[in-house]
Amino acid sequence: MKRCKLLQGLVIALAIGAVAGWGCAGSKSSNAAATQPGSYTETMAESPAPEIPTKSSDEDDVLRLLGINKSKEEPAPAAEVAAKTAEERQLDVALKDKDAELAALRAEVSERDRQIARLQEQLSKNEPQPARVSHANGSFKDRYDAARELYESRKYQQAIPIFESLIQSGGDKSLLDNCQYWIGECYYGNNQYSQAIVEFEKVFTYSDSDKYDDSQLKLGLCYLRIGNVEKAKDELEKLIVNYPDSEYQQRAKEYLARL
Repeated sequence: MKRCKLLQGLVIALAIGAVAGWGCAGSKSSNAAATQPGSYTETMAESPAPEIPTKSSDEDDVLRLLGINKSKEEPAPAAEVAAKTAEERQLDVALKDKDAELAALRAEVSERDRQIARLQEQLSKNEPQPARVSHANGSFKDRYDAARELYESRKYQQAIPIFESLIQSGGDKSLLDNCQYWIGECYYGNNQYSQAIVEFEKVFTYSDSDKYDDSQLKLGLCYLRIGNVEKAKDELEKLIVNYPDSEYQQRAKEYLARL
């Protein structure tokens, strides 16, 4: 019985050894075949692995076939940001320049407004005051004084109608010839010398006027102003002859000496 068990153990051990030896031999032969020159395994080892095209390379090939340069069509984000920043700076500079121009224009308009306001204020000061109008509507003497005040202020056109209304009223005959004389002076002040001659001539229609010599001197000066030298000489000589006591004697002689 013991001999049978030993025999079985030997058979099993031999069988296991035979299987192991066969496996090793197969492994060696396959390794040897793999290393033999020209074998399929050596050929596979030497040939490079095929490249697998990536998605990006396919996209580049398609764009290149279409004639599109991807690098030019899609600028780098940094370059795009830099370009926008430069443009924004230019716009900022332009806006600042425009703001400066607007500020200068506003200042100029404000200055002109101030000048206009000053002119309007000056004009309002030069207008006749209500008090003067009330004088013109008052007594003869008050109206006469108001007209004289206008004359002294060189407001000749405003004074003339007041003097004329005083003459038409016929009041205070001692001042009527004076009103006529001052009408002549107003036209003389306005450089209306021909009309002034007419008005000064009217003074001589009043009797016993203290404005005769004044009017005679002004007649000579009016003719000088309009360039009628001969007539001016005649009027000045009348002053010297007809009014020897006049305060204007010396002035008339001086004028004649220059003519």
